[in-house]
Amino acid sequence: MKIQNLAPALFAVVVLAAGCADRTERDRRLELLQDKPSPRQLTLALTFEDDVVDSSLAMRELSHENVALIPEGVVGAAARFDGTAVIRVPGLEIPEAGAWSLWFRIPEETDPPREMRLLDANGYAVFVANQRLLAIFNDGRNIHLRGEPGGLETGRWHHAALAWGGERVALFLDGEMIDHNDTYAGRPGFPERNLVIGNRWTGTGRPFVGDLDEILIYRGDFPEDQIAALAEEGRDPQPQVR
Repeated sequence: MKIQNLAPALFAVVVLAAGCADRTERDRRLELLQDKPSPRQLTLALTFEDDVVDSSLAMRELSHENVALIPEGVVGAAARFDGTAVIRVPGLEIPEAGAWSLWFRIPEETDPPREMRLLDANGYAVFVANQRLLAIFNDGRNIHLRGEPGGLETGRWHHAALAWGGERVALFLDGEMIDHNDTYAGRPGFPERNLVIGNRWTGTGRPFVGDLDEILIYRGDFPEDQIAALAEEGRDPQPQVR
């Protein structure tokens, strides 16, 4: 397998603007929306390819260390994390309703450490421990969500999503809700956080070893059936552009 160092140009938040080079893809996605309106909005897309747009997050300086690009992702290429790799996204909005969606794969030959952080924004996190998917969401207190111990099969791709809105915060694995809390206060404890991908929010201490793909972050309500569609399609079947 050929692994290529991920240059900054390959690893960018894709912003749809008037000068977008891929006009055909932009027009196709706009046509999809004409018949399928949705209250949600894609605010950040990291696909490690130029095929999913980010329509609302202003271009910011992302930083990354030791991230590698591999060809066999869920959709096209994916990012490989070796325990030293990290991606930093400054100033990420935590809206009153939203969702984090991503694909991850833990190598089959790896003996996973006790805990590995996939996404962590200091009070908001999706992580794995002891082959179990977990999440934290802060609405003034930490809401903990937990999957079944041993529920993660190594060596294969899994889809994870953390969604919140109304009175519920919910955690999904491979399109199915595995835990939820129905006492959400209706707004996050912190409206903005710096996001770290592949480690704890401090950048050290809980490194991820494995692969990540199709990291999509949304503002707005995200119904359960649409999360199941994300897991089924591999990517968002109704990408939001404006």
